[in-house]
Amino acid sequence: VLLRQEQSPVGMSKKLCPKYSEPLAIVEKGPNNTFRLRKCGEEKPLKPLVHANRLKPYYDPRQRQYKPIMSDEAPSDQAGRRTEEEPVPDPATVVEDSRSDSQVDKPAGTTDTWYTVDNILGVKHVAGTRLYRVKWTGFSDTTWEPEANLTPELVRQYHATHTLQGRRRKHSGPKYFHRS
Repeated sequence: VLLRQEQSPVGMSKKLCPKYSEPLAIVEKGPNNTFRLRKCGEEKPLKPLVHANRLKPYYDPRQRQYKPIMSDEAPSDQAGRRTEEEPVPDPATVVEDSRSDSQVDKPAGTTDTWYTVDNILGVKHVAGTRLYRVKWTGFSDTTWEPEANLTPELVRQYHATHTLQGRRRKHSGPKYFHRS
């Protein structure tokens, strides 16, 4: 267990000193939720009994099991990304445009046809997810798409002129101008 320190050492701010001591072992249980403790490297127990409200369980960092960050499994289709089972879009079905390939995205709910983004019109936050209002090339309707469905380059281009709340930035160019 870890023991909460009640007093800070002389000359040290309470904010800066550690809140808990080094790991201690419980030797015996006393009356009224009190425990006798000893330091892990020593055999002699500490003299005073300590109440349970000053104790906190200690978890040895050497025994922790870490979850892998990246797994070998295929990504799930929850974020609108293509999984390995889905077919690769046929290049003939992609709408051609003069924009770069980084602006080719697919709207939500479709898996076979890819469309080109004409413009990002706005941004909103719903349940902790950032949604972008997308105008598609060749369509009059706009849709709200999650950030995962858009390429990072499109999002970066939008936020070069807009804040995270969707308001236009006052200055999108250099801060200072040089007159010649």
